[in-house]
Amino acid sequence: MTSTAHELPDFKGKNIPYFSNIPEKGLADLIGKVKTIRYVRRAVLEPAANTDSLSVIFYGNMRVRRCDTEYSNEVTVQIEEPRACFGEIALLTDELRTATVITLQSTLFANIRKKDFNVWLLNYLDVKFAFLPVLAERFDSTYGSFKTGL
Repeated sequence: MTSTAHELPDFKGKNIPYFSNIPEKGLADLIGKVKTIRYVRRAVLEPAANTDSLSVIFYGNMRVRRCDTEYSNEVTVQIEEPRACFGEIALLTDELRTATVITLQSTLFANIRKKDFNVWLLNYLDVKFAFLPVLAERFDSTYGSFKTGL
């Protein structure tokens, strides 16, 4: 794994669902806080690793696995490709990650740490609501439609 600042390939918010509603100046300020991280093929990112950040895949892809406690085995939840994000719940809440991520090939991530995101968010409070529709869609695609039973 290597980490550096400002090595981002064509980072445009319109290409990343979580950033699509952020004004251009806000996005430019956020990009200034981003670090890139490269992982080799078959790198394993355990749930405890980087629990305080949002990562966006730029190159490569990864498998997301969760432990099925009932049967004591791991289940592949999904395969993520470029422009996909993970860690958004950890970024926006104090919840820890629950999935293990395995890179399927050499992969480049843009990484935004929670403390940097929070400092940025103080200057752009209105964008917090821009994340809600994307979170709702992500939740629905991962866990199925939420039904209240009413």
